[in-house]
Amino acid sequence: MSDYNKGILLVGQILKPIGIKGAVKVRSFMSSPVEFLKLSKFIIYTGENTSENIEFSNLKHIEQDKFSCTIKGIEKHDVLEKYRLKNLYIDRKQLIPLDEGEYYFEDLQNLDVYDEFGLLLGKVRAVLDYGAGSFLEIRTEDNKIGTIPFNKNSVVTVNLQHSRIIVNKNYILV
Repeated sequence: MSDYNKGILLVGQILKPIGIKGAVKVRSFMSSPVEFLKLSKFIIYTGENTSENIEFSNLKHIEQDKFSCTIKGIEKHDVLEKYRLKNLYIDRKQLIPLDEGEYYFEDLQNLDVYDEFGLLLGKVRAVLDYGAGSFLEIRTEDNKIGTIPFNKNSVVTVNLQHSRIIVNKNYILV
């Protein structure tokens, strides 16, 4: 989960103000633009343990993972500057339930990674997505960093209840 609060998920970032009519450019970290377009209420952390709730209007998909929108109640370009590069979070309750075999990246972080024989290999440090597929970044038991493709060939099972992933270690790149 997020560093700020369990149940709060990072879903995007305000990039910068655009134009003169109070719009901002936003990047989505979600896998589908359609899912991001369903959202309108976000949380922004403005300081240590302080947050602000904001609501978007006029949300429009402009390219791949980028959107334009306005923040309700704010129209001045100079006021919007304070939101530049602020991360956007949502309450987990806003997300749609996933189908079996689908996972939110946040849920995979810090899971123990075992090989098929029960040997602990390390922990998931991050989930990376470069567009051609997702990878699990693993900190191994000997403190090295490795990656493994997150696909059906390399990941045998994911068990969120027991906080573990079983992988075919032949796919790990160290």
